[in-house]
Amino acid sequence: MKLNKSEIFITILISVVILGTYVVSTTLAEQSGGSPDSGEDSVLMDTYNTLSGLGYGSEVGANGAVWNRIISSSTWVPDGTVTEDTVISGYTFYDESRTEKTGTLDYPNYEVQSLQAKDFRDSNASNSWSSWTKTNTSPEVWYDGRTGLYWSASQGSMTNEFTIGLCDFFTTTPRGNYNGGDVDCGIAINACATLSVDADGDTVADSNWYLPTQAELMQAYLNGIYLSTSTSWVTTSNFWSSTENQSTTSYAWFTYLGRGLTLNVTKTSSYAVRCVLRDL
Repeated sequence: MKLNKSEIFITILISVVILGTYVVSTTLAEQSGGSPDSGEDSVLMDTYNTLSGLGYGSEVGANGAVWNRIISSSTWVPDGTVTEDTVISGYTFYDESRTEKTGTLDYPNYEVQSLQAKDFRDSNASNSWSSWTKTNTSPEVWYDGRTGLYWSASQGSMTNEFTIGLCDFFTTTPRGNYNGGDVDCGIAINACATLSVDADGDTVADSNWYLPTQAELMQAYLNGIYLSTSTSWVTTSNFWSSTENQSTTSYAWFTYLGRGLTLNVTKTSSYAVRCVLRDL
């Protein structure tokens, strides 16, 4: 059957529409070497543009700029020098591998040092403090919900003559597990290590107490220990920390909890001791 001119025109038009639809709906791929020969309307070209905008990958290589950047981005492995025992326990990271790793370092002071300024309040607004709870009455123990620390009553005044290089307290993980048997740790550290007091009011004595750091004492002041607890329990004493003066090893830091004052003095000085126990 012979087609007339109108039928031939319609047939050609339909073919063009079908072909155009196929071209538009078909995603072309880049070629190696001469990329992007197949045009810039492809998924791979969009991927290249995204990676380029982020600064990922490199265009150096034998496969053309587009493929080089895509390949190098997909095969990139993070570099670094950290290991599981140098990353805070529970935090994840990548190093020399695209497999996620989890830190194992137990660092009791991390939570204290990483608190943000938003956790601090106007010291004159005593009703704004809500983190402190008395957990034991006799002997009196208070819990700071912001840092997860239980605080004991004052254990009296004593010296604090510890030697970091020899004292087992500084190599015990966590520090609350130190048993208080090393004479190189001095009286104050050993007094807390041998303390046996019920921290949470369950009538079971807890023994994982330790002498707090300067940061933990200062954080307690910032979190309202003087305003939110019993002032007779806080007392106006200077309290020893387990933090040594960096330049003078015969000196250690103390904190005055009534005003947040912190200074360092010779370890042979006699100051009060208050122990802490991390969240049970």
